[in-house]
Amino acid sequence: MGDIKLLIPPLFEILLTLSLETLWEYWLEPNSTSTYKFVILNYLFIIVSGTNTISSVLVIKEVQNTATYILRYKSKQSITRIISIAYAKKL
Repeated sequence: MGDIKLLIPPLFEILLTLSLETLWEYWLEPNSTSTYKFVILNYLFIIVSGTNTISSVLVIKEVQNTATYILRYKSKQSITRIISIAYAKKL
């Protein structure tokens, strides 16, 4: 089950990128005056750009642990110290 969780984000990202490229190629005419098409494609581009980060935070447990520790930590320390503390808490 762990290996499947690692394969789902890249497959989802590939499908979103493929759909965006297809829409850019066939849905958007060169002399189109529709503002809605441009807005929809821009929002889809933003979603595709953030998919890797969002899926990594949601699926990979080590990233979840580190992200939650960074967000909850109150005092100021270096990032390497915070990351090492997050991994030490996991053990």
